Amino acid sequence: MKTFIGHFNNNALFSRNSFTNKSLRARKYTKNILSLKNLIYSSFFLYSTMNKVIGTHSGRFHTDEILATVMLKFLPEYKDAKIIRTRDQTKLDTCDIVVDVGGVYDHENKRYDHHQKEFEGTLDDKHTIRLSSAGLIYKHYGKEVLRKGFSITDEEKINVLYEKLYTSLW
Repeated sequence: MKTFIGHFNNNALFSRNSFTNKSLRARKYTKNILSLKNLIYSSFFLYSTMNKVIGTHSGRFHTDEILATVMLKFLPEYKDAKIIRTRDQTKLDTCDIVVDVGGVYDHENKRYDHHQKEFEGTLDDKHTIRLSSAGLIYKHYGKEVLRKGFSITDEEKINVLYEKLYTSLW
């Protein structure tokens, strides 16, 4: 007679006897293996949906969205992110963060487009140059990119480098 661990029914994956060599040789657990296979596939699907998605526009690509995406990929939460290139708003709405497309600049909702007629975003009050999408990512994530991407821990160095990179490169 089989003795199952816990309150499993006859379709349980393992019995106490399944851990003995005799039992492993004697039984075929085809149905249970299929259940385990389905569990593995489900877990893989769940894990893959936990990864972040970066959205940007399809068609010609420009250094703007490339630089924005590269900066995001330096951050731990986006390092394994999938990149979707589309102009389909319903698909963009499913993305965790969107750069250079969508017609919206909204940091709270992680939307970083600069193509609106009324867009006037700058790095701060000291700077007057309007930002591109890469500039918007730099504004909101640049210091974290320097910390994580380049392993800089000194905040004074981060602040100086952040300012110097902006004034020298942009």
